[in-house]
Amino acid sequence: MTLSKFIQQYSNITIQEVFVLEMNKRGYLCPEKNDKFLREIQMSTRLCNILARNGVFMVSQIGNYPKEAYLAMRNMGEETYNELQYISEQYQIEIPTLDYLKEGLLPVPFSARQLLILYEHGIHSVKDIENFTLEELQREYRYDRRLYNSLRKVIEVKGLQVKSYHNQ
Repeated sequence: MTLSKFIQQYSNITIQEVFVLEMNKRGYLCPEKNDKFLREIQMSTRLCNILARNGVFMVSQIGNYPKEAYLAMRNMGEETYNELQYISEQYQIEIPTLDYLKEGLLPVPFSARQLLILYEHGIHSVKDIENFTLEELQREYRYDRRLYNSLRKVIEVKGLQVKSYHNQ
């Protein structure tokens, strides 16, 4: 492919999307059956750019982020989020919220930022905390002592049985 043809073909998409499209064309990526690239469905350019900038390229990936994470993305307003919600309903994809996690962690308070960090690290419910050892939690959140101490308090208050490092 010549440089001018490459620029013409890929001038309106991000480098990440170029990489994903080229890898898919060559057979290195195998999308799920009936999955589509977001660029293939009807949506506003704003929404398409927001999702691409945050690494969401396939329709099936819409459910990977909670509502609060989408609303925190740059340029994502309420109207654009409503458009995303409409698309997710069309494809029967549920966009989770952090309310379930937040309620499960009560009475220990967590900020929205802390809840997003926990969600990104695979803690979607209180029971998910039990999949970690205290040492793993301490190592994972060593730069956020408040978050680690809050998790310790949740473990204590809820009587969670976290794995012991020595008993693995």
